[in-house]
Amino acid sequence: MKSCGFKSRSGYRDLRKASDFFSGAFCLFALIFAKTAVMFDASQPVFSLLDVCRSIRKTLSERYGSPFWVKAELHKLNRYPASGHCFPELLQKEGEKVVAQIRGTLWKNDYLRINNQFLQTVREPLGEGIGILFQAMIQYDPQYGLSLRIVDIDPSYVLGSLEKERQICLQRLSEEHLLQRNKNLSFPLLPAKIAVISASTSKGYSDFMQVLEQNPFGYRFYVRLFPALLQGEGAVVSIGEALRAVRACPIDFDVVMIIRGGGDEVGLSAYNRYELARRICLYPIPVLTGIGHSTNLTVCEEVAWFHGITPTELAVFVLRRFEEYDATLHELADRLRRAVQEGLESRKTALRHIDALLKTPGLHLRYQGAALDVLQERLRRASENLIRTENAKLESTENTLRWADPQRNLKRGYSITYQGDRLVMSDSTLSPGQRLRTILAQGEVWSRVEESADTPAPLKTEKKK
Repeated sequence: MKSCGFKSRSGYRDLRKASDFFSGAFCLFALIFAKTAVMFDASQPVFSLLDVCRSIRKTLSERYGSPFWVKAELHKLNRYPASGHCFPELLQKEGEKVVAQIRGTLWKNDYLRINNQFLQTVREPLGEGIGILFQAMIQYDPQYGLSLRIVDIDPSYVLGSLEKERQICLQRLSEEHLLQRNKNLSFPLLPAKIAVISASTSKGYSDFMQVLEQNPFGYRFYVRLFPALLQGEGAVVSIGEALRAVRACPIDFDVVMIIRGGGDEVGLSAYNRYELARRICLYPIPVLTGIGHSTNLTVCEEVAWFHGITPTELAVFVLRRFEEYDATLHELADRLRRAVQEGLESRKTALRHIDALLKTPGLHLRYQGAALDVLQERLRRASENLIRTENAKLESTENTLRWADPQRNLKRGYSITYQGDRLVMSDSTLSPGQRLRTILAQGEVWSRVEESADTPAPLKTEKKK
């Protein structure tokens, strides 16, 4: 592949001259039309439209024959199956606004060569809605007008664009906290009801069903196919509609599997699209994918609950869940069988022991006496422990009451004041003239409130012995 950029400085200058030429030609035709609209001079030459167009084509072919590289969006491919030719729509956008647009021409042989390069490098056929870097030549036809003939397209540039789209999709899902949404769903213990999104003619779907139906353990599954396109421009919409159909189905499926088989890695770009990946993230039941031998995971594979390289791997994954559960049941059954056998042996031993005791009454009485001695000793120890515990509780309660004794606080300098039978807690409850009784550690003091708290004054006191 040739390096990106203009083939030569002369090619760039030719392109600028072409632009200037058409601008000048347009102005010239406008002036001629304006003059002829006023009057016509019979001495002036008259050109046919075909002559003008042929002159334009000749000028372009003579002066602007060098190919050059152009970066644009391949909006629509417009391939005609009958002829094999393509007439793509080429755009340049700034934001959502189209600032430049021109028709392209891609002849059949060029298309086949370029498409084969894409299949080998990008693992995708040449498609629509992608940014491309292409080598072109200006082409003008009197009947079909101006176009850019596409000579070559650099697939590595498209590969970089696809990877950039993948990274943008992952970043967007991460910012929305959706990357682990489907993975965090609880997986059913035994996924026996399976919804499969695939093509009925897909080899991968056939392999998946063969592994499930011919499993050596005799497990049975309910599998329902929801047909969909698995690659190409319509894959995102088709798979999305199939996911909606699964939810609308009255059957409560355990899992959904997107299967695309045959080991072909071509056509995986749909699984890097944000719309489809987000739908999988938000799906209410686990989504499993098996879409081919991809060295780099697609976004849909990364956000799915589980991804397998092939549909066969998905079938093996499901069977393994049943095998593990089956093995657990067998282990529990063995443990239960051993426990029952050990219990029976223990009961048999006890019965033999009792039988021996009944045959020797004296030995039985000694056995019971020993058992009573053991119980008596246990009772003695339990009683002593209980008494010690209760004594400790009583001592703790006594200490608490001792520390809470009012007389102890009075000795520390505190006093207790009553107004009648009511304990005085705040001066806001007192009024002038009320008699107060204050209890001290030794003796009592009687006093009378002379004034309110707003105008404090000495209280008259009298000591009562």
